Amino acid sequence: MAALVPLGKILKAQGLRGEVKLKPYSDSLGVLRAQSAVWLRFPSGRLVTQELAACRPHQAWAVLRFKGVETRDEAERFREAEVCVDEALLPAPDLAEEEYYWFQIIGLSVVTEGGVRLGTVREILRTGGHDVYVVEGAREYLIPATEEVVRKIDLERQEMVISPLEGLLDL
Repeated sequence: MAALVPLGKILKAQGLRGEVKLKPYSDSLGVLRAQSAVWLRFPSGRLVTQELAACRPHQAWAVLRFKGVETRDEAERFREAEVCVDEALLPAPDLAEEEYYWFQIIGLSVVTEGGVRLGTVREILRTGGHDVYVVEGAREYLIPATEEVVRKIDLERQEMVISPLEGLLDL
């Protein structure tokens, strides 16, 4: 099986017609429009395919409807599942513009320009202005995803080099 990329997590059923509310992990949901089937990965590890009937944005979320799912009760069985697609279906990020998918960032080792290892990117928080990387190490650090702070991302070495703003690591 090809590598699966999680696009978001189903939080709950939405409405009465079998739709679900999806918390997206990034802005790459556009691939779902052309997608006839997605993979659902449940917390138990179980993996199933489900045909996507509709996908629409709704505020900071997305609302999905799967073929054959007509009621809220039927939709509720997808709660907590991650919606995944084959990595090959994603358009290549523009590396010249230093664009990356979240799945490429999560798990990177984070070091300062001085060579101090802070930890590993565990999560990415979406904020109004820019994303924030949650780095887990000896303690938790919140690193703004800005050009001023993130100096280099090396996917081959699985490393992110940062230049922390004064006081950033003291918080």
